[in-house]
Amino acid sequence: MTACGNGPGPVAVDPPRIAAGGMAAVCDRLATALPAKVDDLHRRRTDPAATTVAAWGDPPVVLRCGVGPPAGLTATSQLSGVNEVDWYVDEQPTQRVWTTFARAADVEVTIPNSHSPAVGPVVDLATAIKATDPKVTPPHLQVSASQTPSP
Repeated sequence: MTACGNGPGPVAVDPPRIAAGGMAAVCDRLATALPAKVDDLHRRRTDPAATTVAAWGDPPVVLRCGVGPPAGLTATSQLSGVNEVDWYVDEQPTQRVWTTFARAADVEVTIPNSHSPAVGPVVDLATAIKATDPKVTPPHLQVSASQTPSP
């Protein structure tokens, strides 16, 4: 992963634990497609340096690839569509955590509440996500042949 050295040093990020294979390959492709800037924030180094994490700006906007679905996501959760990528947004006291929905690898983007507009970084990240992280049918929406109604 390449990164600009802007900012006060590397951003400590807890990388998700993912097995080699499909999701890891998606995260590797995403890492190479990530922009040098999001919402006018320059890319920063991360600690550890991994293809599953990235950061921009200070305070940092942090991306983690391969996180799994967020705990608060339910079948009735409201989603936000941004540039053809669906997101579940968890509003927290100091940050918003945006997690992609119905993609091969769940991508989480944490944006400090001090960043305005809050949607700016995900607008800039959507192009890379669309290009590298294919849409999938979420497990709770899949219908097996035995569940398909007869005509």
